Amino acid sequence: MSAVMSRRRLQILLLAFSLLTLSSALAMYFTRESPMEEERFITLCNYEHIGGYNYTAELGPNVLYNKTTLRPGEGRLYTEMVQNLSIAFQYIFTCDHRANVTCNYSVGMDLESASNWTKHFAIAPWRTMKSTGNANYSVSAQVNLTWFKELIDVIGKETGATATEYILKITPRTHITADTDFGPIDEWFLPTMEVRFSYRTLEGDYISIEGLEHWKPGKIGRTEVVQQEGSPVRRYASYAAFATSLTALLLTIRALVRMRRPEKPPVEDMIKPYREIIAGVSGKPSYRRNRTVIEMRSLDDLVKVSDELRKPILLEEKPASSPEEKPTHLFYVLDGLVRYEYTARPPQG
Repeated sequence: MSAVMSRRRLQILLLAFSLLTLSSALAMYFTRESPMEEERFITLCNYEHIGGYNYTAELGPNVLYNKTTLRPGEGRLYTEMVQNLSIAFQYIFTCDHRANVTCNYSVGMDLESASNWTKHFAIAPWRTMKSTGNANYSVSAQVNLTWFKELIDVIGKETGATATEYILKITPRTHITADTDFGPIDEWFLPTMEVRFSYRTLEGDYISIEGLEHWKPGKIGRTEVVQQEGSPVRRYASYAAFATSLTALLLTIRALVRMRRPEKPPVEDMIKPYREIIAGVSGKPSYRRNRTVIEMRSLDDLVKVSDELRKPILLEEKPASSPEEKPTHLFYVLDGLVRYEYTARPPQG
């Protein structure tokens, strides 16, 4: 296989192992960040509060509807047409397990103006009822629209403030306490119905009613710590995948670096340009004790010395220490007591 093909394969492996290392590092990060334990809420008891309103609008003589009452969804309530509002509220508390229930409730009504004044009315004072399992009560109220118009006019004259919108809020305040086999219940339920009076609009003067249905669920339970299935296995598998892909990536980089390292030319190729001025020797010459040896960085540098001194380059071949190794070649130039030399060692495997 050619060096080009080998290098191309190594480059493909480098890209593949880089992507694998990156993906395994991300997987390791997310598995380390994900909790090995999870808190779960176990429901032992369910309960709920239900509050519902209904109304009947009593109308004066009119041509538009040609009838004397309107119920939810039967038509728009025009202020000049409506005389009274009959409002009914029903509350229900249910629990799917046995409970000793105490229900305290009262009903109030607040008339609010956009000019920031509020007038409070009591519909039903505080009352208490006890039951087992479930609790319920009903409250009704009559709203005389003529009386409310007169009240708004009186307060407007007293304050000097007028508005184009007034809101009548009806709020039953319900406090439930209950003892169950799984723990206590202590909650408030405040379902509010809004009767909104709008004046001088493009659609005329009318009444809109909002908040007819209310629901509030609840539960009693306990929290348990649960071991996530497979979390340790996924975590250790991500460690192993990252270590394996990183090792393969480093080995591929090492192989590429070694392939790109320039190889020294064979001794025969080194000698070829200088064959005319290189003479071989059969053995090591004898030297006097005070001879100076100067090691050259390359054969080219030794050739320059040979040209300058007009001396031949001598070549000595040192045998290898084992049959598997190649011999070492020693090139040198003698100039009196000075020896200039360059050693060409065989390339390492």
